[in-house]
Amino acid sequence: MAEVTNLERAVRDWQKLDPEHQAAAVLTVEHPVQIEGASSTTFTGEGIAALAEHLPASSTPEE
Repeated sequence: MAEVTNLERAVRDWQKLDPEHQAAAVLTVEHPVQIEGASSTTFTGEGIAALAEHLPASSTPEE
């Protein structure tokens, strides 16, 4: 289990995973995040994808 302190980084790293690992991933945050009126602290596949849609355009080159 990986632990990260930056939600944006965690979601961007999730985007780099193959579909099988994306589907199996679980992202749990310390404080609730509200997306489209719903609040949650745990996100999986579709939920993480929804978070990704709300990220700003990347201003740094891919690593």
